[in-house]
Amino acid sequence: MIYKRGYDDNGNINYRIGQCFLNIPGEKSKAIPYLEQAVQLANAKYQEGVFKEKNAPFDAYYYLGNAYRINNQFEKAKASYEQFKTFFKTTDKERLSLADKEIEACNFALIEMSNPIDVKINQIGRPLSTNSSDINPVVSGDLKSMVFISRQKFYDALFYSRKVNGNWSTPINITPEVQSDGDQYPTFMSYDGKELYLRKEDNLKQISL
Repeated sequence: MIYKRGYDDNGNINYRIGQCFLNIPGEKSKAIPYLEQAVQLANAKYQEGVFKEKNAPFDAYYYLGNAYRINNQFEKAKASYEQFKTFFKTTDKERLSLADKEIEACNFALIEMSNPIDVKINQIGRPLSTNSSDINPVVSGDLKSMVFISRQKFYDALFYSRKVNGNWSTPINITPEVQSDGDQYPTFMSYDGKELYLRKEDNLKQISL
């Protein structure tokens, strides 16, 4: 690996490698050591896009917090987010709000994990269960609409189904209709199933169904 040959003390490269691992399913935990190295070289003089830059941006603390959170290291995640906040003025409301939301998520996770509940998982069956990897379902409050992700060969497709006379309809691919590039994920559906919220990285998108 090129990284092993002289770049282990380069904060910028460690930062980029950490970001890459955070975007690879099943590999996110590998981001931690790279981002831990990156934050040690975080500097206000960091210059985006400069090839010879060896420092890392303060954003490295935010992504390190994400890596910790994803791997259930919530106290470390909170500390990283708090450190991230110290580098920005109170006028930088977007960054501070983003960090506060992540801290809130960590606190919520700690509470929930301290009060575990028994959950029984049943196979929902056809037509919803397919040969693809179907994940991330959201269901409307009236339990009559569902959107989920179906892992296709080249992208993650959004599928929609409605419950009619007690049975779920054959799911239809709504990816083109919501203008997704295969990288948007359902997070919430309104009670009546007419509004869907999709998340793409740090952006939230509202769709009418």
